Amino acid sequence: SRTCGALVTGGAGCGKTALCSEIVWPTSNHGRQRNLRKRLLAYHFCQPYEVRSLDLTNFILSLVHQLKNSNLLPGYCERLADPEVQAALQPRQCDRNPDEAFRKAILYPLVELPPPSKCLFILVDNVDASLDPARFGDLSRRSTAFG
Repeated sequence: SRTCGALVTGGAGCGKTALCSEIVWPTSNHGRQRNLRKRLLAYHFCQPYEVRSLDLTNFILSLVHQLKNSNLLPGYCERLADPEVQAALQPRQCDRNPDEAFRKAILYPLVELPPPSKCLFILVDNVDASLDPARFGDLSRRSTAFG
């Protein structure tokens, strides 16, 4: 079976960010974290006290930059040359319509590429840090199971 993704959940201080950091910046030269790092296409850490890390435009442009520089995605850069993609990535347009920018510059180009020979992934840590509790409720109290 193919793994389509993983969601790591847990309470505050249980080590989710430490786990993600170990994948991105392994502290050991051996082991699984080093092998996982070789499959990492891009990463983003949302930090509640660093406003720039919570900005959607910054998030999208950062992922696009990393994906463009990945040697694991032949053909991705060519898909970004499309004028519609370039327009969606303009900071003002991306601010106005981040969903469109994400779809046009990240999702659609990745789907259009031939499937890779091995599983690859994008890591986003603490994505709920950017959610407004008044609008979305306290997500730390929710538990979700994926099967």
